[in-house]
Amino acid sequence: MRAFASLLICSAALLCGCSDDRIFQRSGDAGPFILQSVRAIGGHPVTTNGLPTLTGDWRYVQNKFGDAFLFPASQYTNVDAYLGAAFGPPYGLPAQSIRHVGAYVYLMRVDTNTEVDILPPEPWKPYRQSWLSRILGR
Repeated sequence: MRAFASLLICSAALLCGCSDDRIFQRSGDAGPFILQSVRAIGGHPVTTNGLPTLTGDWRYVQNKFGDAFLFPASQYTNVDAYLGAAFGPPYGLPAQSIRHVGAYVYLMRVDTNTEVDILPPEPWKPYRQSWLSRILGR
């Protein structure tokens, strides 16, 4: 439960408009970008062969907390199928599935988006450091 709460906090922090966010609008297959993001923080897919494609328009958000991929809400089933094929079955609530593969891959529906958050193995550390820095004024 503690890990779930930490993931929720970091996911919120990821998209709350931090000043150092980098946001990119993309189109085409998002799958390779998701794999690259997971690998960049030490995660590993179950397989990379025969994965479905995630085509269409999508956005990519990157900041010090992790990475997020935003798809239209209508893509939830396709994104879930891709994540299942690449990283295995999820655990967690039905509308918020989590996969731990050396990194956290967190899938959820937010407003009109399907959101995939890629967070480091200890996602609460960057958030706590940032939170403490704000309180201490450092």
